[in-house]
Amino acid sequence: MNETAEVTEPTQSQETQPQETPVAFADTLGEEFQGNPIFKNFQDVNGLAKSYMHAQRMIGADKVAIPGKHATDEERLEVYQKLGAPANIDGYEVKFPETFTADEQKAFKETALSVGLNGNQASKVVDFLSETFNQASAQSELNTNQLIADNRAELQKEWGNALDQKLERARGAAVHLLGSDDIFGNIQLKDGTHLGDNPQIIRMFAALADQISEDTLVGPTSEQISTPEELEREKRELIQPGTPYWSNVHPDHQKYVERVLKINEQLFPEPEG
Repeated sequence: MNETAEVTEPTQSQETQPQETPVAFADTLGEEFQGNPIFKNFQDVNGLAKSYMHAQRMIGADKVAIPGKHATDEERLEVYQKLGAPANIDGYEVKFPETFTADEQKAFKETALSVGLNGNQASKVVDFLSETFNQASAQSELNTNQLIADNRAELQKEWGNALDQKLERARGAAVHLLGSDDIFGNIQLKDGTHLGDNPQIIRMFAALADQISEDTLVGPTSEQISTPEELEREKRELIQPGTPYWSNVHPDHQKYVERVLKINEQLFPEPEG
């Protein structure tokens, strides 16, 4: 028995259906919302709900309105206080360095309050000022000490071994003429040194000491030490032509030679060590 094969045609349901393009979330909204860029980043309603919830929380948060250019001091102070500034200067707990007087501390707090600094900001400003002052003070002290050392070196070069004696005689002249040598230590100059550190002042009083009788100078008296200039002058006098220095038969020859040798030792001492 022959059977006839049936050929079945595929139905439409068996054919491959075209895939639909996904619809953007924004396009599912009403026409008045579609095309608004604020919705383009939302993928679904959950994302929109989450954003709305966050916005509601922000609405409930404290707000600070920025004062305009015509705002009063009271309006600005109100804003500063919302940002952490104290209501008055007593609210500042700032550790001031010892160099700040009570009036300076009060003035700083009043200024800090007027510009709206909170306690932490005020403390940091004071710390900065203190550190800057300390550095400037230390540098100023170094500069002053260097000037004092330079001034002494200048006089040392000029007076040599007579330096200490000259300084003592200068002070003695000050006491004799002024009744005290306070002028040397109590009068401070702009560079931080005192009047007694100034070479010109010391030279002046040392010259005055040479014009005052030794008996009237205050302080110990002893044989005056010659300066390098005075030693050079004496040496030139000793070795000039015709002096006993050049005559072996002169009775003072040896005395002249020994004195010149002594002067040379003072002018050109052997280096220590």
